Amino acid sequence: MKILVVDDELKMRRVLQMALEEDGYSVVPAKNGKEAIKKISETPFRLVIADMKMPVMDGMELLRKIEKLNENLPVIMMTAYGTVATAVEAMKQGAYDYILKPFDIEEMKLIVSRAINVERLVREKTFQQEELETRYGFNNIIGISSRIREVCETIRKVADVKSTVLICGESGTGKELAAHAIHFAGERSERPFIAVNCAALSETLLESELFGHVKGAFTGAHADRQGRFELADGGSLFLDEVSAMSPALQASLLRIIETKEFEKVGGTRTIKADVRIIAATNTDLKKLIQKDLFREDLYYRLNVVPILLPPLRERRDDIPILARHFLSLYSTELGKRIKEISPPAMNLLSGYGWPGNVRELENVIERAVVLVEGDTLGEKDIPLDLSFGKVDNTPTGPARNLSYQEAKKEVIESFERAFFAKVIEAAGGNITQAAKLTEMDRKNLYEKLKKLNIRCG
Repeated sequence: MKILVVDDELKMRRVLQMALEEDGYSVVPAKNGKEAIKKISETPFRLVIADMKMPVMDGMELLRKIEKLNENLPVIMMTAYGTVATAVEAMKQGAYDYILKPFDIEEMKLIVSRAINVERLVREKTFQQEELETRYGFNNIIGISSRIREVCETIRKVADVKSTVLICGESGTGKELAAHAIHFAGERSERPFIAVNCAALSETLLESELFGHVKGAFTGAHADRQGRFELADGGSLFLDEVSAMSPALQASLLRIIETKEFEKVGGTRTIKADVRIIAATNTDLKKLIQKDLFREDLYYRLNVVPILLPPLRERRDDIPILARHFLSLYSTELGKRIKEISPPAMNLLSGYGWPGNVRELENVIERAVVLVEGDTLGEKDIPLDLSFGKVDNTPTGPARNLSYQEAKKEVIESFERAFFAKVIEAAGGNITQAAKLTEMDRKNLYEKLKKLNIRCG
């Protein structure tokens, strides 16, 4: 842990070097600001201790140059009584602290220890922020298909605005990843990103989780507790599976969106919260509105900017890219040297219906990487449940040149045929029971089965 000591007096440099090296620091001396700047350019330091009054370059000029080289490098200024005002000005310009000469060496050690701890915390926070942006940033939305390019373009447009966003899509399509991308691509990226799964908690627990509670608000509330809205102040709050909210909580959420204010459970004090809300659901909210299970006014408040994430079966061009991405990710993570996915294995991946979407693809590749022996994933290494979701790509005649729309129609029909065949099997061939499982009208289901040439009974 290196500390740079800058003073034109040799005695002061030696005293500080001896004292600080006793505490385990590595101390590098410099006799003036010019020499100090050269050393900072060549060596990473954790702290600079500099005299205010020096020839060649004084402490204030040195401070300004250090700020340009490394704004996170703390600087402690040493000054005589006559230059206290200058030292205070140095702190306004970014110095960590100052100490008056002559000083007690133990006092200096205490200030050094505090400065080192602050530098460590700043460095850790910077590292964590960079890690979050790398893991959840915009570049992690992978794909070349037109559908995914549209999603990326929408995220770019909404990242820096405060409007609420509603992300819709099937389970496993990457709704939370999209929410992270919106947050980290925008001006709130250095503020908190707080996520809540609304379906994972009961109404009472979710209310406390969102708004916090005061001591004694209910049995077990032994102390005041901050809620997610309060923790997300200045940042983003991601409400996953927002459709699971009770009518009462929907009303509370609507009020917060409109007023930016709320009260803790059991509390009377109004709290303001500057929170950007990003909601997500895999449920058709319009159908819930028709059944009086979701507030129409809340839907319009959430749906200011809608983002629809396509299922993987509708972005098949992205499957090879995603598969190779996950192969590289888990090969590195698990310490394996797997170079590629064989063409037959890739054809198998591309021909599957992916009911679990991108999440299922990631799990399949991870499992394959864990179990495979050798440097290539073959067809036998791909653990797919082919009883559900497989798209039949077997040619039945001469090769045809299909348009995109024709190919899309065939893929959808093939998926629907596999899906409804599975439903009928689960219902024991009973169309009434199958209609209940799919929440479809019996007559409509019968027409769909007839169209797909699927027999019942």
